[in-house]
Amino acid sequence: MPGPPSWKSDTVTLKEAPDEPQTLYWRDPVEFAHFLFQNPDFDGDMAYAPSWVFSSDGAQVYSEMMMGNEWHFQQSLLDEGSTILGIILASDWTHLTSFTGDKKMHAIYISLGNISKNVCWKHNMCAWLLLAKVPICKFPKTPFPGNKTEQKAIPGILGQ
Repeated sequence: MPGPPSWKSDTVTLKEAPDEPQTLYWRDPVEFAHFLFQNPDFDGDMAYAPSWVFSSDGAQVYSEMMMGNEWHFQQSLLDEGSTILGIILASDWTHLTSFTGDKKMHAIYISLGNISKNVCWKHNMCAWLLLAKVPICKFPKTPFPGNKTEQKAIPGILGQ
């Protein structure tokens, strides 16, 4: 099986902060979906079609993405033999440096809703993979116009 997609990078320069370009590191999400979908470790734990599950009292059970009503509706719109790939994205910020600076980034992770939740919960199964590293900048070099309140607010707005 081939390895995960390779990293790419782009430099992003905001017009409000031209002196502080930021580097965005990312991987192609479509390639990642293919990589996860073909992973043999998920054989037997991957759903290819929606399903209905009901409890003993007749209530519908929603414990996996493919049990949702929207998944059933979208699947009905596809050609025979096609399946939906449910892409799940998650994000959190993390420290890159602790003692040599205050560098942070948003890590964006990707997984498939087709993979059983019991497999996704296991860290050693690698069902969640790092898709992108989005930098968080405080813009210390950029002088901002306006009064003191605006000058304090603009770096936070740009950071968001």
